[in-house]
Amino acid sequence: MAKSDNFACKYRFHFTNSFICIHSPLGDFTHKWSKIEKAMLTRDFLFLYFKEKNGYIISISTKYSDRRNMEELISFVENNVIHVIKV
Repeated sequence: MAKSDNFACKYRFHFTNSFICIHSPLGDFTHKWSKIEKAMLTRDFLFLYFKEKNGYIISISTKYSDRRNMEELISFVENNVIHVIKV
C-alpha cells in the first residue's frame, strides 16, 4: 500500500457553476452542487458533505491546494450553494 503522502498532490479539483470535479488516483468524480448537504471549513480542510443514497464526504486540503483556487471555491460555496461552517 502506498503512503498517503504520495497521494496528497495527486488529487486536483475544478468547479463550474453546476458541478465540482475531483481528479484522483482512483478516478475522476463529478458532483452536482445541489447534492451538498453541509460544508465545513477547518484550518486544514474544507469538508463537503453530500446527501446521496450512500452519503459521503469529500475533504479538500487547504495545505496542498492552490490558495487562490481554494479561496474561490470557498467563496463560491458560501455565496451560491450553502453556508460554510467555520471551525
